[in-house]
Amino acid sequence: MKVSSVFLFLFLALTGYMRLSAQFIIAGEGDCTQFSINYSPPLMIYYEGRITNGAPRSFDINGDGVMDLTVGSEGYNGGNYSSRSCFIKPLGQNEIAWGKTDSIYSSCNGNPSVNTGSTLGLPKVFLPTDTINANQVWQNNTLYFEYYERAFNCSSYIVGLSSLGPKIIGIRIITATDTLYGWIHFSPISYSFMSISGFACEANRPCQISINPNPVVGDVIVKLKHSTLDTEWQLYDQMGQMVMNGVFENITNYIETNHLAAGMYFLKTKYSTTKLVKVIP
Repeated sequence: MKVSSVFLFLFLALTGYMRLSAQFIIAGEGDCTQFSINYSPPLMIYYEGRITNGAPRSFDINGDGVMDLTVGSEGYNGGNYSSRSCFIKPLGQNEIAWGKTDSIYSSCNGNPSVNTGSTLGLPKVFLPTDTINANQVWQNNTLYFEYYERAFNCSSYIVGLSSLGPKIIGIRIITATDTLYGWIHFSPISYSFMSISGFACEANRPCQISINPNPVVGDVIVKLKHSTLDTEWQLYDQMGQMVMNGVFENITNYIETNHLAAGMYFLKTKYSTTKLVKVIP
């Protein structure tokens, strides 16, 4: 069998591995130096009737044991009056990247909607590979994804963000010694439910997994620390399709790549470590 040449690139969301203070993070991306969580399937938070399920829900974005933000899908149903909303609220001194101020519109008795003059703040939506840093507008206020209210024959609402598909929201975490940038990835959102796919934050922690040498020929060599043994792994292509999977059972492990077509591949584990692999026949 012809031996393929495999060039392995470690794709880091942060370029300053040795720095003491975070400067930025790349939206939707994480590496082994960061603290990150992925939810599969996505974590659902929704409002149903008079009951709110799992909302508000708080999250520790940087893994220091302190809750950094709260998200929720809240509502009230009281006969002639009801309201529903999805929101994100920073805790303590933390901040959310602000996107815009959205006007509240109202429609009564079937008449066309009119601008009420009231507004609500919405978070900024980042695209994958966008940079989240100090250049954004940061706010220590509750921001809304969606809002809907009905009273008698009138309804009020904001256009919101539900039509934009998956959303990556930026957060700035203020600690006693540092300023950290992170993101939280929301899947579909309406005024009555939201789902969270995962989040990440700079943490400057040591990598649990390494791939050497670079470049490599033939098999990909993956080395783990003792604490990461029996770690499940998946290899995805650029389209997000899983092409290989398995379990790392030893400190030194091998992944054969000779059968893979040329292209970029992502190696993922429960530690959200992502390696960018290029295979050349």
